Amino acid sequence: MTGIIENTVKKVRDGADLVSAVNETFPKAEAEFEKISELIGEVAAGSGKQAQGISEINRTVSDVDQVVQISAANGEDLTGTSEEMNAQSARMTEFVQELAALAGWKGRAKQRRSRYSDQHHLKPGCQSPLCPDHLK
Repeated sequence: MTGIIENTVKKVRDGADLVSAVNETFPKAEAEFEKISELIGEVAAGSGKQAQGISEINRTVSDVDQVVQISAANGEDLTGTSEEMNAQSARMTEFVQELAALAGWKGRAKQRRSRYSDQHHLKPGCQSPLCPDHLK
C-alpha cells in the first residue's frame, strides 16, 4: 500500500508540475496570440487598402478605355467627314469649271476681266477658281 500511496503522491506532484508549467506557458501563448491577432488585423487593413487601390486603378483604366473609344470614333467620323468634303470639293471644282465654260471664260480670260476680278486682285495671293485669270 505504501507503494500505491507513494506512486499516487508522485503522480500528483507530476500533475502539479504540469499545471504549473501550463500556468507559466498560457500567458506567453496568450501574448503570442494577441500579436498574431494584431498582425492579422494589419494584413486585413493592408488588403483592404490594396483592394481599394486596385479598384481605383480599374476605374482609371476604364476611363482611359472610354476616352480611347471616343477618340477612335471621332477619328472615324473625321475621316468620313474629310472624305465627304473632298468629294464635295471635287464636285464643286467640276461645277465651277462647267460654269466657267458656259460663261465663256475659258480661253478668253485675259480679255474678260470682270469687276469681281479687278476687285479681287487687290487681295494678294488670289487663288479663286471663279477668277478668270486662273482659268486655263
